[in-house]
Amino acid sequence: MALFRHLYGLPYAADLPVWHDGLSLLPHGLVYITAAKYQSQTLQTEAYSNMRNNLRLQSKVRSNLLVYSDLDLLDAIRAMFAGTTSHDKRDRGLFIR
Repeated sequence: MALFRHLYGLPYAADLPVWHDGLSLLPHGLVYITAAKYQSQTLQTEAYSNMRNNLRLQSKVRSNLLVYSDLDLLDAIRAMFAGTTSHDKRDRGLFIR
């Protein structure tokens, strides 16, 4: 749906009701993978930004104690590494950091 919204000029923002899932990473990771498949650099950048912001927000919430128990972090990592090529260092680096 995010790809279709993007194609029709509609916004993809983490604060829209359809994406407002707390600090979940997996939906944004799946958007990133789909955007990469259809070569939509703009949508990839937006999805990456949403994932990065969610990770930053979560780390601030935990007061520098990086505990991702309420995130779907492992599922997101698995999806990103399975759904992207090894040449895509940006998204993989985000999760490694």
